[in-house]
Amino acid sequence: MNVCLNDNYYDLNKILEENTTEEAEKILKKLWKESQESNQIILSFYGRTLRKLDKQIEFIETCRKFVKDRKEITNRYVLSCLCWCIYEYYVQNYKSENKDDFEKFIKEAKYIKDNCEQMEDYSNPYVLTIMRVLKIYNKGNMRNKKNINAILEWISYLDPERLSEKVFKYKDKNGEEREKASEKELYYQYKVKALEKLGQYDECIESYKIALNVIKKFHYRNETWIKARLYYCNCMVQEDVHEAIKEYKELAYKENYWFMFYKLSKICFINGKIEDSLLYASKAIITDYEYEKMINLFLDVAWNWEAIGEMEIAKKFFQASAYYRDREGWTIPEELRYKIKEENINTKIKPNKKELIDIAKKYVYKIEGKEQRNIGIIKRILPNGKSGFIKQKNLEQDVYFKKSNLKNKKLFKERTKVSYEIREYNNGKKEAIEIEGVDYNGGNKY
Repeated sequence: MNVCLNDNYYDLNKILEENTTEEAEKILKKLWKESQESNQIILSFYGRTLRKLDKQIEFIETCRKFVKDRKEITNRYVLSCLCWCIYEYYVQNYKSENKDDFEKFIKEAKYIKDNCEQMEDYSNPYVLTIMRVLKIYNKGNMRNKKNINAILEWISYLDPERLSEKVFKYKDKNGEEREKASEKELYYQYKVKALEKLGQYDECIESYKIALNVIKKFHYRNETWIKARLYYCNCMVQEDVHEAIKEYKELAYKENYWFMFYKLSKICFINGKIEDSLLYASKAIITDYEYEKMINLFLDVAWNWEAIGEMEIAKKFFQASAYYRDREGWTIPEELRYKIKEENINTKIKPNKKELIDIAKKYVYKIEGKEQRNIGIIKRILPNGKSGFIKQKNLEQDVYFKKSNLKNKKLFKERTKVSYEIREYNNGKKEAIEIEGVDYNGGNKY
């Protein structure tokens, strides 16, 4: 296309309409050069074209050269396109854990925050960028106050009343329909978590109450997580601690998540209820053994065992906490370093997982009495020869199990009557564990 250049007018829309994107790029690049790289209207159209071609970095570099050589960008369409390009190139898919990459990520995110405004729809990178930053910080070390304070700082850049309540629907890798929480729900989810972590309990409770009033529907189990934080904060501020603990205990037993039992244990320890603290900490260990996340739990369990005079057991948990910290390269607290030295603990020896779980089970059974085990029959063995399903009379769905969880591998055949415990994971799925044989009297059909 032959373009007639005129000092006062360029029919730039016509260029985009009558040419392919690749041709439009060449024409606009020529016009940009002939304007001595100064016409910001041309630059805005050039940016739109480069973005369509996934050449975001080229537009970013062009804009930064313009700022360096001349002056600030004043055209709002150029700024909008530039912020979109920065979001798509630097922010949207950021995953690196490299310190330099992270600093670059935050720097680019701040540029968008400083040069964009919050809008009430999805057509603006401002909210998308802040939500991405919050997600990255939330995935980081939430024991680090610097990270938590950063979350609250970035949250402060958002006006919750203007955040969208639209739910993003998508299909997962299995083709199943899924939903992601709205921006407004995520805002309160991040805020409540950060406030609770920092011990700002009154403000956390107030934010929770606001969230309940403004969010019509919580997604997945978000209402459970946010309620758990409320109950924990109540335990920390209410005068009637006994009643607050009772409320949290009911939630923990209902939901059966290890970290809820752990928090319940911490609350009891703070209030001098050592035996209760040890009970709930032990329940946390047997509910779901996630050793990488339990380094603080192991340490607290050790303090509990020491407090009731069982130093030999305490040493096993001191050792477990130290081992996993040392293996991951994490800092070992001064009080734990003292115990390592005082008790001559070898931090290089891998803890015996089964032994720690058995210790926890015995204490729980001692206090609560051994729970009645589930009884069922092995209904089906899968073709992989490594797993199958157990049918239980009072359950609607069969329970999945792995061969490795059988106490005796000879039990691994259909119609075998077994007793077992059920482990429920965070995603709601259940699995039979600690599977033992039961005498089968014949005629029992489930």
